[in-house]
This record gives sequence, structure tokens and C-alpha cells, in this order.
Amino acid sequence: MTSTVSTTSIKSIIKAAETHTPFDAFEINKAQSKIRIERDNEIIPYALPQTLNPEFDLLLNKESVENLSRLCDSTHSDTLSIYTDDERAIFSDGNRVVSSSLLSLRDYAHKKETSYTIEQKLVINTSTLEEEIKRYRNMAIVKKANEALLYIDNTNVMLAGLTKETGGNRFLSAEHINKTQPAVYRINLSALAKVRVKDVTTANQIKMQLLLGQDGKRKLGFYNDKDSTHPYESVYDIELAPEKMAEVLEAKKALESKMKNKGGGSGQQGDMLGFDDI
Repeated sequence: MTSTVSTTSIKSIIKAAETHTPFDAFEINKAQSKIRIERDNEIIPYALPQTLNPEFDLLLNKESVENLSRLCDSTHSDTLSIYTDDERAIFSDGNRVVSSSLLSLRDYAHKKETSYTIEQKLVINTSTLEEEIKRYRNMAIVKKANEALLYIDNTNVMLAGLTKETGGNRFLSAEHINKTQPAVYRINLSALAKVRVKDVTTANQIKMQLLLGQDGKRKLGFYNDKDSTHPYESVYDIELAPEKMAEVLEAKKALESKMKNKGGGSGQQGDMLGFDDI
């Protein structure tokens, strides 16, 4: 398929794509007035911006979007030609030709949009979250274990070490917690550490939601200020760990006692307290 499109229209498409980064695939569906992106092997739908009126369907991967953007920014031509097939995307302004492989999209058509139900919603202080992740990653034994426990009840959110040998526990400064029964989740620490919170939002708080998919798998989503419906980034390696509840409650009780003796509340952070301190 070859289309000749105004450079201005292409810039609108690029802007729409950049609004939904990061992605591995970017699709415009004209008939459905929909944008779809693929992120972490998940297809996520969005409504088309009101300012975007596409003339054709378009499916590109990250590399081809970046190449098209560079051509758009550097050209003096009023129009660009776009050619795509199952293997390549070719862009031209009449003087230069840029080509990108689309082989990474071979399985895209077989993937379906995944729907999730909200299991828990949290609003956490951004600096506290980043500090806690960093401190855990700096503990050699914790890093080796590569797991932490996330405890949530109606008034507290706590990140805890997995075993007596692997570190501490700490309350996170929660601005909001949905009403919930106490729950403990096991979370992959490496995956959590890869989330650059300050890239997701520049606000002092970040919205996080525990989401349960149709397939029974969970993810922890991190949301930016522009889109409160779909996560900007997600951690997929997370699961319920009810067998750890008694151990975590014991650690929580010890931490509360220690903080009370220091004159603090759960919203004020005391020292890191390892399970070996109990």
C-alpha cells in the first residue's frame, strides 16, 4: 500500500504516537476511529485524538515510527509517500528514501486486546517509592533473592523483605487506598526497579493499580497524568502470596511498635527494619 500524505498530517500522526510511548507497535484504524499500541505483549486501545483525521490505516513498529519522525523533522517537502507491506515500511520525501523492517509485527494480527478489572487502587508518594526501590536494590542479599512482598490494607501500604535473611520492611506514604481486605503480593524486584517513576509522572504522587486479567494473571500498573485509564508502565511478575500473610503481619506489628517508641506514625518513616530485627 502506497499513500501520499501531507507532511502536516504525518506530524499529527507522529504526535499521537509519541503521546502513547513506550510501544512496540503503533496502529491507526480509520474505520474504528481507534489507535492501538502494543506494549509488553499487550494490545491497548485508545480513541483517536479529535485533531487527527486519518486518511488510511497504518501499522508501524517503534523503529519505523522513529524513522518517519526524523524524515518529517528534516524535510522541506509538503508531502511524504508511505509504502508498507508485510515486511517493510518505506518513506520518501522525493529526495530521500528511508526503509524499516516490519518483521517484528508478523504476529501482531493474532494478538487480542486484554481487558482487566481493577483489584486495588493506590496513590503513593513518588519520592518515597523511588527511595524504597533504590534501597532494596542496594541490599546485596535482597538483590540476589530478587523478590519483595507488597502488603496492602485499608490504612497501610508496606514493602517487605521476602525472608528473614533478605532485608527489611517499610511503610510507603499512601495518599489514597481503596477499601480492601488485607492482601500480600509477591513482586519481582528487578521488574519493579526498571520502572522509572519520574519518567511516568513529574507529580509528587503516582497512581498505581493492581489489575486482574481475564487469564487470571495480574499486573501492577503505573499511571501518568495524561491517561488515567491505561498504565504508562506495568510490572507483570506479581502474584498473590497469602502464605506470607502471618510473617508480614508480624513484621508490620514490630515496625509499628518501633515507630511508636520513636514518636512516629505509619505515615512517618522510621529506620529500615529487617525481619531479623523481630
